[in-house]
Amino acid sequence: MAIIIRTDGSSEIIFNPTFEQLRKAVGGDIEYVPFKRYNLALKHLEAEVNRVADCMYCHGEGYLIGLEYNERATELIGYDVVGNVVVLFDTLCGSVSPHFPQ
Repeated sequence: MAIIIRTDGSSEIIFNPTFEQLRKAVGGDIEYVPFKRYNLALKHLEAEVNRVADCMYCHGEGYLIGLEYNERATELIGYDVVGNVVVLFDTLCGSVSPHFPQ
């Protein structure tokens, strides 16, 4: 399960997202974003969906291409985030390659 958190503050739940769905959600190449485990905003999000958040992905070049500031995602991880992000729950996370076997 995953939640797309958009820059306009809206969100959408998706189930079993594929690599292409992650890319589409953030608008391009994805990059793994670590977050602090004991963040209050993150705990609230986990309580909403009754799952443990594992990781977040954002656009890999969001700062370089001038994507819009994402206030909600920034609150979740504790430092500035731009563009739409995807938070994954109850999954294994890390670097993602389109060539990795499914």
